[in-house]
Amino acid sequence: MLTATHDVILFIYTSYFELQIWSLGSPDPNFTLDGHQKGVNCVDYFTGGDRPYLITGSDDSTAKVWDYQTKSCVQTLEGHTHNISDVCFHPELPIIITGSEDGTIRIWHSTTYR
Repeated sequence: MLTATHDVILFIYTSYFELQIWSLGSPDPNFTLDGHQKGVNCVDYFTGGDRPYLITGSDDSTAKVWDYQTKSCVQTLEGHTHNISDVCFHPELPIIITGSEDGTIRIWHSTTYR
């Protein structure tokens, strides 16, 4: 998986439910995120307010929002009944969108997570 912003390009390697975050050209991962119970299918990067975030979607039917600076999960989005196949932050509005193999798309507010 690969995600990019205006000033950062990240390579994200997933090994089942663990994500390794790399900067391109670096021989070692910057850090690892571990929190999903099953495989991770998708990822997106977003700067919200004054902090950068990652969002991941998984076969455990959840999406997780990660604080990139503290390397911690700040919210787990639940509601889908099957694998999450796509996640994205809206580039201008405070919205997170998740899509699932259950045939649904959910729209979440990126600060209240509702």
